[in-house]
Amino acid sequence: MELIKCVENNMSKLPRNICLNIRNRDFIRDNPDVIFTRADKGNVTIALNKIDYLEKMNVLLGDTNTYTTINKDLTKKLRKKREFIDEKTYKKLNCTDGVLPRAYGLPKIHKPGCLLRTFGTPMGSPLSPVIADITLQDLETRAVEILPIKLPFYCRYVDDIALAIPSSLFNTVLQTFNSFHPRLQFTMEKGTDGSLNFLDITI
Repeated sequence: MELIKCVENNMSKLPRNICLNIRNRDFIRDNPDVIFTRADKGNVTIALNKIDYLEKMNVLLGDTNTYTTINKDLTKKLRKKREFIDEKTYKKLNCTDGVLPRAYGLPKIHKPGCLLRTFGTPMGSPLSPVIADITLQDLETRAVEILPIKLPFYCRYVDDIALAIPSSLFNTVLQTFNSFHPRLQFTMEKGTDGSLNFLDITI
């Protein structure tokens, strides 16, 4: 009894987060049919049924227009075949203990059905805004050049765009921007009464 009381007293003195971590670890161990992952957007942790998750991932990775099944890692073969760098640079930069990246799906909890996302850049990554900016600079350069009018007003913040166009060209402009890539699709919102909601503010 004295030993039990001693353990209980010591447990009560542990920081709360340690006790919480122990409970979380026990829950994960006792529920192998549940997996935990981050959401596609926001700092949120999601619990998913493992079977449902694997079924959705198999559907995504089974898309032959996007993925090709290979029997072995072709990285070394491609490095030598392409000859982008010389042998000395290759030996200096080559990683011998690296691990191939694994595909995983991030749940899109803001859309019906909790779809998974495997491609694109992750929210919160320091590289994501850089890649988004490079991509959209290329897109807007191409799109604006082929529009039938010169835009009197155009403003972009990351992937949100505000522009002024005649209402008759609404669909034309939307189709032009959406023709850049099938996975890079925009939606448009018309302003009302001379105002427009942009970046959570009304202008």
